[in-house]
Amino acid sequence: MNTPPKVLTIAGFDPTAGAGLLADIKTLEQWQTYGMSIITANTMQTADRFMANHWVHPEQIIEQATLLLKSYQFAAIKIGIIQSASLLYKLIGKIRNQQSEVPIVWDPVLSASAGFTFHKQLHSRELASILQNITLMTPNVPEAEALFGKQPIRAAVDKWGCPILLKGGHTKGNLITDRLFQGSEEISFSHPRIASEKHGTGCVLSSSIAAALAHGKSMPQACQAAQNYISQFIASSPSKLGYHTTEKPDTNERQNNN
Repeated sequence: MNTPPKVLTIAGFDPTAGAGLLADIKTLEQWQTYGMSIITANTMQTADRFMANHWVHPEQIIEQATLLLKSYQFAAIKIGIIQSASLLYKLIGKIRNQQSEVPIVWDPVLSASAGFTFHKQLHSRELASILQNITLMTPNVPEAEALFGKQPIRAAVDKWGCPILLKGGHTKGNLITDRLFQGSEEISFSHPRIASEKHGTGCVLSSSIAAALAHGKSMPQACQAAQNYISQFIASSPSKLGYHTTEKPDTNERQNNN
């Protein structure tokens, strides 16, 4: 029996399991990986109402990360909400010190879909170092503008060298188009817009990409496979809470191009 690759999610706790680390673990299970987690925040919320957020102490997060990174070899790591750029910088340094080659997918969650702002912005002198030491960042349009201002995403990629998947959910039209900026390439992934608003789509998408990378898919393949998964997730129910279907994603390793 093949041992499934291990994927670590470092994210907040959402009691509805629609977003955050519980949604990540559900996703990772569907992707036939073994998910482990570190909690960064404890949120008080439902799918459509946000009451409060309580950050986990940074030392506890670093201590847990140190233990898990020492004990297990991860095939990918996903990072969600984090208290500060300073903590993210320290955490990524810890990861690179203990497992230098592991892919790191950062979903820069700046606010909750239920209406709570975690950060006004994450501008800092550490941002450049963060971007130079992760594998992919997955912002939506408002998050990209908060991080980089009005400059084109291509300029940020050229400046820091970090691949960026710009999510298209906040744009208008019948198609949702995500754009992957990787090196000199720009690759688009489109799918029909589904008339169902969901809680936690960014979490599910980023953890899907991490799982696909853990199975050996290339970056474009991982982004395409993750978009296919998120489409099923959005269409799974009429409520804001999506269901992870019994149809397993394709986990075959990378093929030809892409």
